[in-house]
Amino acid sequence: MSASNQLDLESTLIKAFKLAPDLRLKTLDLLHIAACKTIGADFFATLDKDIASKSKEIEKLGIRVVTPPTG
Repeated sequence: MSASNQLDLESTLIKAFKLAPDLRLKTLDLLHIAACKTIGADFFATLDKDIASKSKEIEKLGIRVVTPPTG
């Protein structure tokens, strides 16, 4: 993995701590979202209902939450 593709763990943890009060997700879920923000991801695909329920808040961060169609 090249240096430009490596996840900056310290930056990711700081982002997760900052996101915690607004998103109110479980720790691992917060780390996933913070990691996406750190690497500049545009999309986050999930089956997790907690993350899906916070999709509007997460989209404010510039990350579109993608879930399977319901029905």
